[in-house]
Amino acid sequence: MSLPSEILDSRRSLSTARILNILHGDELNWEFVATGVEDSGNGAYPLSNACGQGGVSYTASPVHSSCPRRFRCEVDPDLALTAAEGSKWPDSPPPLECRPRTVEEPFTGHYDIKEQDVVLNKGTAVPSALGRTDVEGCCYWGRGALHTKGVCSLGKLNYYL
Repeated sequence: MSLPSEILDSRRSLSTARILNILHGDELNWEFVATGVEDSGNGAYPLSNACGQGGVSYTASPVHSSCPRRFRCEVDPDLALTAAEGSKWPDSPPPLECRPRTVEEPFTGHYDIKEQDVVLNKGTAVPSALGRTDVEGCCYWGRGALHTKGVCSLGKLNYYL
């Protein structure tokens, strides 16, 4: 019995997606921001990049206002997740994560490239390019081979699956 070409194409696409997911996993913390702090190498990778990178907020982008409510994921401020893995490159920021803000830790901190470590600033914060200094409700970074991200795209995927 031979299978229709559409089924074979679908199988090939899913196989390729699975391989890409194994190789690349979840989205990485890639957006470097200038800090102006001399001893930090003049820049950092804010942990709050989990809320959005490249000028796109994963929880509050303009496209979400046009996203039908039935598709949108409700943002849960109490959710706590960590990406499957970070970059395989040496000296890379840790995996993205989200968690509730606390009184003890109102800011998430940043990954300092000079120190090659996460710096938690209790009194000040290094905001992401979008201005975020926390990761509360920011569990919608890119996942899987397609790096589906945002409350609308993940909500649509969940709705149709």
